[in-house]
This record gives sequence, C-alpha cells and structure tokens, in this order.
Amino acid sequence: MLYYSDAGVPPGRSDDPKVKQLCTLHFSIPYTDIRRQPMYRNEGKEWRDVETSRDILCGGAALDYRIMYDGKMLRSVEANYVEDD
Repeated sequence: MLYYSDAGVPPGRSDDPKVKQLCTLHFSIPYTDIRRQPMYRNEGKEWRDVETSRDILCGGAALDYRIMYDGKMLRSVEANYVEDD
C-alpha cells in the first residue's frame, strides 16, 4: 500500500488522520527466486531477506509502477487507486 498526506508538516505516524491510503500494488515473487536468497536463523526461526524497489512510470492520466527485484524488472503494475470518500 502507498500512502500520502497533504499536511504542511508530514505526520510522524501512518495512523495519523492526515495520512490517507493512495493505492495498492499487488505483485508476487516466484518461490524459487526467494529460495535462492541467503537464509538466516534467529531464535530458532529461519528467514530470508527479499529486497524490492519500485519506480514510478508517468505517462498520460495513469501512474504505473515498475517493481524491481534482484536487479531486474519483475513486472510493471498499474496502481489500484482508493476511491475518495
């Protein structure tokens, strides 16, 4: 989920009433790609670091987001915007 605020001073927390949800981005990373990442153990649990980044592609009336994973474009995602109340 992506959030925004038009407050003069940005709120320090996302649960502030001045913070609103802008849109959601849905994508998935293939499980086989996640399994290639280094595994860590902590307190008996195993986990892996999966880092992604997103670029905004501006064009026309829509904003698309390019999801990057492991230095490659995973996919391009069109945002699903939240309706105004």
